[in-house]
Amino acid sequence: MPDSATDPRAEFYVLARDVLRNVATELLQHYSNGNAIALEPEQVPSNDEFVLAAAIGFAGPSLNGTLAVAFRRPLLDRLSPLTGMPQELAHGDWIGELSNQLLGRLKNKLVPYGLDIRLGTPAVVEGRELRLYASGKGHIEQRFRIAQSVVCVWLDMIVGEDLSIQKTEDSTGDEGSVILF
Repeated sequence: MPDSATDPRAEFYVLARDVLRNVATELLQHYSNGNAIALEPEQVPSNDEFVLAAAIGFAGPSLNGTLAVAFRRPLLDRLSPLTGMPQELAHGDWIGELSNQLLGRLKNKLVPYGLDIRLGTPAVVEGRELRLYASGKGHIEQRFRIAQSVVCVWLDMIVGEDLSIQKTEDSTGDEGSVILF
């Protein structure tokens, strides 16, 4: 992250961190019936064993990157709302959709700042002890405790030097609303 207080990218990283924490908290609170707690860095356990992760890319004129979400198995069993299909498929579909919803909410909160990004398609990965590594200086990580498990949300960004953020009128709808045109 840029160190300079005069660099607009430094201000953007703070904005992105706060927005990510807020939208992820709202979304995880919804799916966990209010049981998601955002963890501070000193509260993060070091023995994570994530088994399923979804990553979704985004790109725009001055902002590119990837958002990823990772879960442990017991929590997936409790939270996945999908039924009527094999559990492995339900988990993959759900975590992919969760990453899509999360990035959509993040985008909606950044649109009023003049940022235009296009979302990619989620990719889901399953394995043992999955770890994600940041590729650049624009890495934000937020973990949440739900019951006895941990969920991790990563945002890895490359921010262009031409980034300019200025809040404008909010023209986005509420999450889940339909806009016909």
